[in-house]
Amino acid sequence: MNMEFLTGLGLDDETAGKIMAEHQAAVQELEGRLNDRDREMDELRLGGDIDRELTGLGARNLRAARALLDMEALRVSDDREAELLRQLEEIRRENGYLFREGHTPVVSGPTARAEKGFGFRFTGVR
Repeated sequence: MNMEFLTGLGLDDETAGKIMAEHQAAVQELEGRLNDRDREMDELRLGGDIDRELTGLGARNLRAARALLDMEALRVSDDREAELLRQLEEIRRENGYLFREGHTPVVSGPTARAEKGFGFRFTGVR
């Protein structure tokens, strides 16, 4: 919608200006809601990827292992997959009691995904 369209309908400039201001406010509100939804979806994807990796490593308690992650570092990292795998290896090394003994880790990092023919799905947390 633009001013020319509204004035072409026979509206005076003042009325068309008020309609355009209201329209712009509604568009900004919708864009904000979409951005919020995108952030929520990214957080859900990140949480699912973390849980999948922890399960693959044989975590006894997902909540306890998750609490040791530096979530802010994951959110701002340019390579979230590598950062997640680095943090999980460090947690496993320093807190072995959180993981099942004798459990063979299910590798789902970049090498395993490349062999299976599908990629990591992080789209980014904004």
